[in-house]
Amino acid sequence: MQLSSVVVIGGYGATGRAVARLLLQYTSRDVIIAGRHMDHAEQAAHALRREFPGDRLRSAEADASDPEALGELLAGCALVIVCSATPEHAATVARAALAAECDYLDLFAEESVWGALEPLAAECAARDRYFVAQAGMHPGLPPALVRFAAPYFDDIDEATIDAVMHLRDVPFEAMRSLLAFVQDSPSRLYDDGAWHATSPWRMRAADFGPPLGELGTYPSYSPDMVNIPRRLGIARVGVYFAGFNWFVDWLVMTPLIVLKLGRWAWALDLFARLGCWGLARFSQGPALTVVKATLRGQCRDVAGEATVRVSHRDPYIVTAAAAVACAQQILDRSLGDPGLYRMGEVVGPERLLNDLRVMGLTVQTRLPRR
Repeated sequence: MQLSSVVVIGGYGATGRAVARLLLQYTSRDVIIAGRHMDHAEQAAHALRREFPGDRLRSAEADASDPEALGELLAGCALVIVCSATPEHAATVARAALAAECDYLDLFAEESVWGALEPLAAECAARDRYFVAQAGMHPGLPPALVRFAAPYFDDIDEATIDAVMHLRDVPFEAMRSLLAFVQDSPSRLYDDGAWHATSPWRMRAADFGPPLGELGTYPSYSPDMVNIPRRLGIARVGVYFAGFNWFVDWLVMTPLIVLKLGRWAWALDLFARLGCWGLARFSQGPALTVVKATLRGQCRDVAGEATVRVSHRDPYIVTAAAAVACAQQILDRSLGDPGLYRMGEVVGPERLLNDLRVMGLTVQTRLPRR
């Protein structure tokens, strides 16, 4: 096993497996699939060895809450990618990575993780380490898509992110995590120089292109967008998500958001099972995940519009590909100065989109003339 290994904690989950597969396919790095359950890690590694024979892949047992075990695992490794559903242990993994002189990348959406990592920012820079949080589809892609299109404008009046996951089959644990995130996520829009709370029912129509067409979307929020409006001088910013289907939107999502039922574990489990059943029973049309940025503004005193659209049939592939594309920039030290960052604010957007294309995602751009 080379000293350039990448450790994937939670590498036997749906996202973790996709991350491990893309690392094996698009990098030359050795990969270690790690997690609390050694049997699950070995099963995932065994399945991937059928696609990628050789000695680049192994499994390991690792508890994200155990600093000593993490230190042994990360010793001599180049990068740890955290795909596990353990945001409460993010700081423990990050400190172990610092001690091991290992770079760090996580796919957590929870803003609490950023708060836990912020005290490590100065040490990351001092130790010449890249620590990148909030990688993946959402958060992750929204700021990167906006940053890709922004140079085509002299002034940006508005930036809108529209996202949809049109699918029929979601594992129970993934649905549970999604519902917990949706319940705790605020609905915010940026205007008049600040982010403001808004009603989650303030719907708008968004055109996702064929085959989905126009869909109703709800205001959401992506925590990695927090600094983008001021950084790029954008007057208005909104992040919107389309619903799943009438059953999941109104009989699963709505009670959770309005009544906060997910604060009880049994209720969250119940609604997650209902959500899985409702997707399988009532969703129609092709499976497709889309993240789309639309910018409007002025270019050479002429009004212009730009769109950047990323899509794939599998949301886990979208998330994993975005994370691995960022990991490639960490591994080749091309992100700029070492330190603590959110993925969408630091990843090179043009290279990101090129790498997403290479990994099989559809990337479409329509840009004004400069």
